[in-house]
Amino acid sequence: MVLVLLLLGGCGAFIAVINSAESNSAGPDSGGSESGDSADTEAREDPPDTGGSDGGDTGQAEGVPTDFDTYYGDRFSVDYPSGWTLDDSEMASDGTGTVTMADSTGERRFMMATWDLEGDQGSLERLEANDETFKSSGDYENYRTDEIRELREDEYPFLWDSDYDAAVVVNRYTGNDWDTPERFLTEYSVQHGGQGFTLSLNVPEEEADAYAPVLQHSFDSWFFLSV
Repeated sequence: MVLVLLLLGGCGAFIAVINSAESNSAGPDSGGSESGDSADTEAREDPPDTGGSDGGDTGQAEGVPTDFDTYYGDRFSVDYPSGWTLDDSEMASDGTGTVTMADSTGERRFMMATWDLEGDQGSLERLEANDETFKSSGDYENYRTDEIRELREDEYPFLWDSDYDAAVVVNRYTGNDWDTPERFLTEYSVQHGGQGFTLSLNVPEEEADAYAPVLQHSFDSWFFLSV
């Protein structure tokens, strides 16, 4: 066990070096999975109550994060902004479930999810099906999809190979349950080795460009421990 932890720690450090060198470059199965539907919905709704927001401060004055911590789950690890509140209470003992990280205002939030695949619906098909569901639900005002597509292999993080099935969707919508209603959500969906994963970042729409490097860093750091 000690040897495994040392190896993982060394690999994480090596990935961090690679990510730093590349930093200047630019949710769950479906088959009707209950876990997938709920995680995707939560990524759009109900910002966590961090106790730090009075509705008037967007938190942007504090600056966009440049320092990161690493979350280690049973199935994956990922970097997230230092100082953000981590909640992994929805992670089950088998390693499936969701984990969220939010800033002090609750207006910027990462969400990760993992689940066991059932059926043969790929990552892009899952995102397309969920997107149609959200679009037709009427729950989100001004809901639109900027982008939805498979990822190219040259976009994969370090250590991913051609066996990964990955896709991305970018949505804009008005969410009245947020202090800043105009939202920008980017979600990556990945399938590999019989398991599904999502990584999403939800921020105020006006901060989408500023937070793009933060999302890219976390995406590039995403490492699957069960592989």
